[in-house]
Amino acid sequence: MIAMVLRLQPLPDELDRSYLGALMRVNALATEEEVRTHLATLDDSAALPWRRNPTLKLLSTAAGMDLAGFVMNHTTLPLRRSITSYMPDLAHGCDSNLVLIHVSGKRSCREGAYLCPDCVWEDVDFHGRSYWRRAHQLPGVYWCGKHRAPLAVVKDERAFLQPPSQALGQSARIDGAWVDTLQQHPTVRRFLDLCDTLMDRTHAFPVIAARDALRAAARTHGFRTYATKAATACADPLLSDALVDGFPSSWLAQLVPGLPAKARGRIWHQVDGVLWTATSASAATIYILAMAVLFDSADAAIQAIEGAVIAPRQPLRVRSPNITDDAAREAYVQTLASHARLQRSHPAGWYPLVQAQLKLGLPGLPHAQSGGLWTAVKAFFLEGRSLADALALAAPHQAAFEKVLLGAGSPLAMALREIVSTPQEATRGKPRIRARLSALDATGLIDKPVQNARGGAEDSRVGRRPLRAQAH
Repeated sequence: MIAMVLRLQPLPDELDRSYLGALMRVNALATEEEVRTHLATLDDSAALPWRRNPTLKLLSTAAGMDLAGFVMNHTTLPLRRSITSYMPDLAHGCDSNLVLIHVSGKRSCREGAYLCPDCVWEDVDFHGRSYWRRAHQLPGVYWCGKHRAPLAVVKDERAFLQPPSQALGQSARIDGAWVDTLQQHPTVRRFLDLCDTLMDRTHAFPVIAARDALRAAARTHGFRTYATKAATACADPLLSDALVDGFPSSWLAQLVPGLPAKARGRIWHQVDGVLWTATSASAATIYILAMAVLFDSADAAIQAIEGAVIAPRQPLRVRSPNITDDAAREAYVQTLASHARLQRSHPAGWYPLVQAQLKLGLPGLPHAQSGGLWTAVKAFFLEGRSLADALALAAPHQAAFEKVLLGAGSPLAMALREIVSTPQEATRGKPRIRARLSALDATGLIDKPVQNARGGAEDSRVGRRPLRAQAH
């Protein structure tokens, strides 16, 4: 028989994992599964599968809150889902899509568990227990907004299930001089302001609206705003290069690993693609970085995207009619192979006809049929003359004759490309990589271990499974 569940109120800005750990300790439970089993008795949902009864829903019930309110106040989902192509009209934490809550609700923004030692002891004195603050876990945040002091970090994220006061002995302080530099950097501050603003929004922005607003701003800066088939050198200024120039490289490397080291002028699709992709090919963090560079303030960026949501979208182009091969060939014969004559006879739909003809290997020929080019074409294709004879007849239009041959061979060329092409390693849609703590170690930004200011013993059990309840 399951004992009665002891419930707690989550503390202000307490991270969902921290609240889960507090419930584990007060109920003397060891694992998340045990907590789920006990919490399910509160609303008789024990028989439901996890996908229809996610842990966040159970935590909201224990907290006496609706699911949307719990998600908005105790998870990082509002930021991670702030710009999305998947159901953007769905409010964060809406219980009509519990699968989304189950899959992504508890994900973290970055590796490691971050804490402020000053907050830890203030919380113990004021609330009676320490807890992990959500604001300290956001991407790019390396100091406490209240105390302006560098945060400390614990590499093992299982520490979230323990109180921060027990994790101080395993934590290391972020380098203070580095943090001082970040606090004075205007673009970093703008990025963090944008994160705070997006965390307060109940709904996501559609990717298309964010793309349109960013693209309009990028055009004013002269950045490249169209796609390319390969990450080749580009003469146009790139958004990715602007990010490298606009942020401290050591800080940017934590959010987008590898970006500061990329070759200048080389397209980085994960970043530059936010100006032309219509799906969530990049994490929300990338869009926020772009906003911080392209706009002068967080308010200006948000207003631009809101305007793009409201503005009616105009079709980029009219869909081409479906032209059959027979229709394209018939028009080619009727206009005597002249694209100029075709344009005059079909002023409204000449371009799709030309494209269909070119795909069939029917290139345009001069309007007058008495010239040397026509003579050479008829000699080669109708009379079976040699290529050398045809080139002699085409003089002085040998280059034009070669273009005719290439146009006539376009179906062959298309087939050959498929035959000889080899799979290329994809450069688009790079995996969404959280910044790794090893990068902070490698750059010397993790300074030194944080001593337990209250003199308590280090908890050697942090880092082992299962994590059982501890005091404070």
